[in-house]
Parts: sequence; C-alpha cells; structure tokens
Amino acid sequence: MWRQVSFGTLAPTWRCPHVPAHPSLHSHRRRAPRRRGRRHTRSRARRPGSERRQRQRPGRERQRQRQRQWSATATTTSAYKGVVTADTLALRSAPNRGSQIIRFAHRGDAVSIFCKTGGETVQGNPLWYLLTDGTRAWGAARYIDTIGPAPRWC
Repeated sequence: MWRQVSFGTLAPTWRCPHVPAHPSLHSHRRRAPRRRGRRHTRSRARRPGSERRQRQRPGRERQRQRQRQWSATATTTSAYKGVVTADTLALRSAPNRGSQIIRFAHRGDAVSIFCKTGGETVQGNPLWYLLTDGTRAWGAARYIDTIGPAPRWC
C-alpha cells in the first residue's frame, strides 16, 4: 500500500502512509535478509541403538580439564603455611575486627592458610587470611608471616 507523495520542490517519491514523511526514517526499506532453507525441521525416527552425539562447544573439553586440575590443586595446595607474629591473635568469623572471635593463636604457632582476601585494614594492611586448622577462621595478615608462596585470592 504505497502512494506517491512530493516533498515541496523535490520530485515525487513513493512511501508507505503510516511512516514519517522523511525518507531517512523509512523503516520498510531496511529489511533483514530472508532466510533460505527449511522453516521447520521434522524429527526423524531413529533406529534403536543409534544414539545421537551431542555437539560440544569448542574448548569445552579444555574447560573441564582446567576444572579438574583446579580441583586437584585446590586440595593439594590449599595449605599455604604461615607463622603467627603477634603475642595473641584473635581468629574471627569474618575478615573484620567487629566479627565474632572463634579462637586465638599465639606467637610462633604454625597456621595453614587457605586463601586471602581484602577486609578491614589492620595497621595499614587490608589483607586477611582464611585459616583452616580444624576450624575456618579469619586472621589479619598483618600478624601472620607466610612461608613459601603467597596464598591465592579467595
């Protein structure tokens, strides 16, 4: 349903009546290309015993391998080591000084560190270590010296 219209002194053009008068705003001329091929796919009858193999995204197997490696390293390297340098260090339920005290660690105690995260700053150090010595508790990194590699981030 197109009709011929003219824009002032311009030559007459054809346009659809329900779109704006300016040709650049004409949406009917910008159509997506037509798809070819079947519109609907029919399900085929499958023979018994023939299983359809599911397509996997590229890299899916690599992703699974990385997950397996990560879970293997998480159990073996989950015990980063550290030594308490404070006289008495309060180990807490969250990485801040206002959380509940779970237990205490004393100077020279060896601790097992699982990971590190940012929290409330203690004497200029915002890091806290998650300790896994029987209970999961947070200790301020200011008062724990690490032995060996630095712990991973939580």
